[in-house]
Amino acid sequence: YAIPFVAPRGGTLSKIGGYLDSAAETTPVVIRLGIYSAASAINLLPATLVLDAGEINNGAGIGLQTLTISKVLTAGTLYWLAAMSNYDNTFDIALSTPDISGLDVTTTWPVFGFNTGNPPETGHWYLAEHGLYSPLPASFPLGSIQTGNMPLIVVKFSA
Repeated sequence: YAIPFVAPRGGTLSKIGGYLDSAAETTPVVIRLGIYSAASAINLLPATLVLDAGEINNGAGIGLQTLTISKVLTAGTLYWLAAMSNYDNTFDIALSTPDISGLDVTTTWPVFGFNTGNPPETGHWYLAEHGLYSPLPASFPLGSIQTGNMPLIVVKFSA
Protein backbone atom coordinates (compact mmCIF):
# COMPACT_ATOMS: atom_id res chain seq x y z
CA TYR A 1 0.00 0.00 0.00
CA ALA A 2 1.22 3.50 -0.77
CA ILE A 3 -0.50 6.67 0.41
CA PRO A 4 0.32 10.07 -1.15
CA PHE A 5 1.91 12.64 1.14
CA VAL A 6 3.03 16.09 0.03
CA ALA A 7 5.52 17.42 2.56
CA PRO A 8 3.92 20.66 3.82
CA ARG A 9 7.30 21.98 4.85
CA GLY A 10 10.89 20.89 4.64
CA GLY A 11 12.53 19.33 7.62
CA THR A 12 13.13 16.11 9.45
CA LEU A 13 10.44 13.53 10.12
CA SER A 14 10.83 12.11 13.62
CA LYS A 15 7.93 9.60 13.74
CA ILE A 16 5.90 7.34 11.45
CA GLY A 17 3.06 5.12 12.60
CA GLY A 18 -0.46 3.82 12.38
CA TYR A 19 -3.41 3.04 14.62
CA LEU A 20 -3.67 -0.73 15.06
CA ASP A 21 -6.97 -2.29 16.06
CA SER A 22 -6.66 -6.00 15.41
CA ALA A 23 -6.54 -7.78 18.75
CA ALA A 24 -9.06 -10.35 17.47
CA GLU A 25 -6.75 -11.73 14.76
CA THR A 26 -5.46 -15.26 15.42
CA THR A 27 -2.20 -14.49 13.61
CA PRO A 28 -0.29 -11.48 14.96
CA VAL A 29 -0.48 -8.60 12.52
CA VAL A 30 2.87 -6.99 11.71
CA ILE A 31 2.92 -3.94 9.46
CA ARG A 32 6.14 -2.63 7.95
CA LEU A 33 6.18 1.12 7.28
CA GLY A 34 8.30 3.21 4.95
CA ILE A 35 8.51 6.09 2.51
CA TYR A 36 8.92 6.10 -1.28
CA SER A 37 9.60 9.00 -3.63
CA ALA A 38 7.48 9.65 -6.71
CA ALA A 39 8.98 8.55 -10.02
CA SER A 40 9.14 12.14 -11.31
CA ALA A 41 7.25 15.43 -11.36
CA ILE A 42 5.22 14.02 -14.28
CA ASN A 43 4.98 10.32 -13.29
CA LEU A 44 3.46 10.51 -9.82
CA LEU A 45 3.58 6.78 -9.06
CA PRO A 46 5.62 5.57 -6.08
CA ALA A 47 9.08 4.55 -7.27
CA THR A 48 12.23 4.58 -5.11
CA LEU A 49 12.54 3.58 -1.46
CA VAL A 50 13.53 6.55 0.69
CA LEU A 51 13.16 4.86 4.09
CA ASP A 52 12.29 1.42 5.46
CA ALA A 53 11.24 2.50 8.96
CA GLY A 54 10.62 -0.92 10.51
CA GLU A 55 7.58 -2.65 11.98
CA ILE A 56 4.58 -1.99 14.18
CA ASN A 57 2.49 -4.92 15.42
CA ASN A 58 -0.58 -5.76 17.47
CA GLY A 59 1.55 -7.88 19.81
CA ALA A 60 2.64 -4.59 21.33
CA GLY A 61 -1.01 -3.68 21.91
CA ILE A 62 -3.68 -1.91 19.96
CA GLY A 63 -3.89 1.82 19.43
CA LEU A 64 -1.49 4.32 17.92
CA GLN A 65 1.96 2.83 17.42
CA THR A 66 4.86 4.87 16.14
CA LEU A 67 8.46 4.29 15.13
CA THR A 68 11.22 6.81 15.74
CA ILE A 69 12.89 7.85 12.50
CA SER A 70 15.11 10.62 11.19
CA LYS A 71 14.46 11.46 7.55
CA VAL A 72 14.77 14.85 5.87
CA LEU A 73 12.00 15.68 3.39
CA THR A 74 11.85 18.51 0.86
CA ALA A 75 8.93 20.95 1.14
CA GLY A 76 6.27 20.63 -1.55
CA THR A 77 7.53 17.24 -2.76
CA LEU A 78 5.23 14.26 -3.28
CA TYR A 79 6.23 11.22 -1.23
CA TRP A 80 4.41 7.93 -0.65
CA LEU A 81 3.88 6.54 2.85
CA ALA A 82 4.05 2.77 2.46
CA ALA A 83 2.67 -0.12 4.50
CA MET A 84 3.11 -3.87 4.01
CA SER A 85 1.64 -6.59 6.22
CA ASN A 86 2.63 -10.15 7.11
CA TYR A 87 -1.07 -11.03 7.18
CA ASP A 88 -1.36 -12.59 3.72
CA ASN A 89 0.35 -9.39 2.55
CA THR A 90 -3.00 -7.66 2.98
CA PHE A 91 -4.75 -6.20 5.95
CA ASP A 92 -8.19 -4.95 6.77
CA ILE A 93 -8.64 -1.26 6.14
CA ALA A 94 -11.85 0.01 7.59
CA LEU A 95 -13.30 2.83 9.55
CA SER A 96 -14.17 0.41 12.40
CA THR A 97 -12.51 -2.81 13.70
CA PRO A 98 -9.68 -2.90 11.13
CA ASP A 99 -6.13 -4.21 11.35
CA ILE A 100 -5.01 -0.63 10.71
CA SER A 101 -7.36 2.32 10.78
CA GLY A 102 -8.53 3.64 7.45
CA LEU A 103 -9.17 7.08 6.05
CA ASP A 104 -12.44 7.83 4.24
CA VAL A 105 -11.26 9.00 0.82
CA THR A 106 -14.41 10.97 0.01
CA THR A 107 -12.82 13.92 1.82
CA THR A 108 -9.29 13.59 0.44
CA TRP A 109 -7.52 15.06 -2.57
CA PRO A 110 -7.44 12.59 -5.51
CA VAL A 111 -3.75 12.69 -6.43
CA PHE A 112 -4.47 10.82 -9.67
CA GLY A 113 -7.39 13.09 -10.61
CA PHE A 114 -10.86 12.23 -11.85
CA ASN A 115 -12.08 10.23 -14.83
CA THR A 116 -15.23 10.88 -16.81
CA GLY A 117 -17.00 7.61 -15.96
CA ASN A 118 -20.49 7.42 -14.60
CA PRO A 119 -20.16 7.90 -11.71
CA PRO A 120 -16.82 9.67 -11.99
CA GLU A 121 -14.01 7.77 -10.27
CA THR A 122 -11.09 9.31 -8.44
CA GLY A 123 -7.65 7.91 -7.83
CA HIS A 124 -6.53 8.36 -4.24
CA TRP A 125 -3.83 5.81 -3.48
CA TYR A 126 -1.84 2.95 -4.93
CA LEU A 127 -1.87 -0.79 -4.24
CA ALA A 128 0.80 -3.27 -5.28
CA GLU A 129 1.01 -6.94 -4.44
CA HIS A 130 4.57 -7.53 -3.33
CA GLY A 131 4.45 -11.22 -2.48
CA LEU A 132 5.96 -12.58 0.72
CA TYR A 133 6.44 -10.33 3.73
CA SER A 134 9.97 -8.93 3.73
CA PRO A 135 11.82 -5.63 4.01
CA LEU A 136 10.39 -3.02 1.66
CA PRO A 137 11.79 -3.39 -1.88
CA ALA A 138 14.13 -0.73 -3.31
CA SER A 139 11.69 -0.09 -6.18
CA PHE A 140 7.97 0.01 -5.53
CA PRO A 141 6.27 -2.88 -7.37
CA LEU A 142 3.76 -2.33 -10.15
CA GLY A 143 0.17 -2.23 -9.00
CA SER A 144 -3.06 -0.34 -9.49
CA ILE A 145 -4.66 2.96 -8.53
CA GLN A 146 -7.30 2.53 -5.80
CA THR A 147 -10.44 4.45 -4.91
CA GLY A 148 -11.60 2.86 -1.61
CA ASN A 149 -10.64 3.61 1.97
CA MET A 150 -6.89 3.90 2.37
CA PRO A 151 -4.71 2.97 5.33
CA LEU A 152 -4.11 5.83 7.72
CA ILE A 153 -0.36 6.28 8.15
CA VAL A 154 0.80 9.21 10.26
CA VAL A 155 4.06 11.13 10.39
CA LYS A 156 5.48 13.81 12.68
CA PHE A 157 8.05 16.47 11.91
CA SER A 158 10.64 17.18 14.59
CA ALA A 159 10.48 20.63 16.18
